[in-house]
Amino acid sequence: MKLKAICLSGVILSLVTPSCFALTCEYSKYPDDSILQIDLTALAADKMRGRKLGENQLAQNYLISRYKQIGLLGFNPSYKQSFLHQYAIGKTEGNNIVGWLQGTDFKEQFLVITAHYDHLGVQMHDNFNGADDNASGTAALLFLAEYFSRYHPRHSIIFVATDGEEKGLLGARAFVSQPPVALGNIKLNVNIDMIGGSGENPMLYVAGERYSPALSHIIRRATLLPCVSMQTGHEGLSRSYDKRKRIHWLKASDHYAFYRQHIPFLYFGTNDHRFYHTPEDTPDNIDQPFFHTAVISILMTILSWDNPAQ
Repeated sequence: MKLKAICLSGVILSLVTPSCFALTCEYSKYPDDSILQIDLTALAADKMRGRKLGENQLAQNYLISRYKQIGLLGFNPSYKQSFLHQYAIGKTEGNNIVGWLQGTDFKEQFLVITAHYDHLGVQMHDNFNGADDNASGTAALLFLAEYFSRYHPRHSIIFVATDGEEKGLLGARAFVSQPPVALGNIKLNVNIDMIGGSGENPMLYVAGERYSPALSHIIRRATLLPCVSMQTGHEGLSRSYDKRKRIHWLKASDHYAFYRQHIPFLYFGTNDHRFYHTPEDTPDNIDQPFFHTAVISILMTILSWDNPAQ
């Protein structure tokens, strides 16, 4: 029986052959997870000009270069899935950035990991950098892609950096309307949106088990680990930082497009906060320890799903 010990972001993941997979944690640090901060800072840099739909070519180029560096496969040479959004005064092209890895055992069963990379652009000379919303989730997607490129998953995984989420989940809707694989072969969507821990007393929530109760065991198994910190329960309406508003977690981000196609989802995110959709959503307001723990929690939940208990 071959054993691989993988140390990641303060965690050792002990992986054995799939038939006797063990999900465990110990504290160490290898490899250096500074790549999370590097990707987040790059995507939320002033030169990205807020990554607005139709104006985010620099962000697309960065993501494509990272996909190539990681070694993701493409469904086409450009990694792009283009779509058009019709405005009252014309059309704007959006581009999802899509790559994938083949699984070792369930090659025709796909996990789709999504995180939107678009944001609000420049408004009245203010740059809306969107560090938490959603450079944090996009950096996590890249980190997960790097991890699974080294330590191959049993199921095939598609990584989709979506465009146009801020305009109505446009990229996610485009993906499920013209998927690169049959919708019936997509077994789960993991959507990551705002996990940077900005604001006061942040908490990582995972939603989706209300709509797919079979996921409850997967979540519970992950939350038993000391390296995992997340809570369930945000499945419907919750109060916004702006107390005049409420947020419907089912419809809050790209996972809703998958739900509409009857695909189970897990949505990882935090509540909104005082920096949300303001020019102050910058890398210096990211809570780095929280961010790293959130990424580990997501990774361990995915591993729990990819390697169900025997």
